[in-house]
Amino acid sequence: MKSVSNITHPLFRTAIVLLLIAPGCASPRPDRLQSSAAAYHDALKWGEYHRAEHFVGETSRDAFQRRSKELEAMRLRIVDYEILNLETDPSGRRGTVRVRTQFYREREGKLHEVSHTEQWTWEKKTWRLAPVLDPFFR
Repeated sequence: MKSVSNITHPLFRTAIVLLLIAPGCASPRPDRLQSSAAAYHDALKWGEYHRAEHFVGETSRDAFQRRSKELEAMRLRIVDYEILNLETDPSGRRGTVRVRTQFYREREGKLHEVSHTEQWTWEKKTWRLAPVLDPFFR
């Protein structure tokens, strides 16, 4: 029988690698902010507010749920969005995302375009947003 205590054992090497890379996986990075912002806006685009809610900070969830229900009632449809700019502060724990969104309300049929700035923070090992759904109500 082979000894598992041997440091060349594949399980031992795998465990060491995971221990070395795991702390880096939980650290805030601009590329993770980019992917979080894109996933959030994809969810909004397809009207999947329940999925978008996962990116919203806990203190803003109630307001997001109320506003998203209003958007559903308005039959607002997002045609497209573009992330224009993304910046993180020196600590890497706060980010600013500038987004341009094209949308219409079914009852109007008129295409609107708004640009707005979102504030993101690194919370509980992921990027969270203080949502800004107000541009759709102007």
